[in-house]
Amino acid sequence: MGGHRAFGDPFASLFEEGNHLYEAGEYEEAISKYELILEGGYENGTLYYNLGNAHYKLNHIAPAIFYYEKAARLMPREPDVKINLKLANLRVIDKITPRPRLVIWDWFDSFRGLFSLGLLTGLVLGLYLILIIGLIVYVWFRKVRLRRMILYGMGPTAFLLLLFLGLFLLRIHEIKKLREGIIFSPMVEVRSAPGEGETELFLLHEGVKAKIRNRVGDWVEIELADGKVGWVGCESLREI
Repeated sequence: MGGHRAFGDPFASLFEEGNHLYEAGEYEEAISKYELILEGGYENGTLYYNLGNAHYKLNHIAPAIFYYEKAARLMPREPDVKINLKLANLRVIDKITPRPRLVIWDWFDSFRGLFSLGLLTGLVLGLYLILIIGLIVYVWFRKVRLRRMILYGMGPTAFLLLLFLGLFLLRIHEIKKLREGIIFSPMVEVRSAPGEGETELFLLHEGVKAKIRNRVGDWVEIELADGKVGWVGCESLREI
């Protein structure tokens, strides 16, 4: 259960009411309070996490995973979110094995997952300012020892700036281009093309996460972690 983090009135009171209802075991009522906050145009990782917890208590697997996924995007280093998301995924009927890949990419994903967009923005700006200040000091001060220290320090600083700038640009690309959704229908037929009369390829059940590749009318093309591709009705999937 997440605590109160940077909520302002009137959302703070709604959030506290939702928390009290959750603690009293009134999960449906708690969800209603949290959703009022979302309807007011406010969101944060803690709110999504609490929504995920409330839905999980009600055995609403798809909504629980949906909100845990949204919380994970805003709080990538929060261990409770990762643990609860794993627990919720254990309740999903379909066990999809991701395509094999080099271990180094798993390490890279784990590393970049430590940094939210806000943190990367702060790191890039901070390192850029350090480089600018270092350059100014190097130009204006003539002490050899000081200039040598600055010169030695600018190399690692520039490396870190390029590293975090790359991660920042990658995260921006993902936000703009990478679209994922959660299957909300209890069971959905995945077809070879958009249309009820097209060939059924396989079945999926609620809670499965899929990459969104394309949309045609009321149909969306999805790709699973194991590489399978097909089309489902838009009403069966909710974009994260």
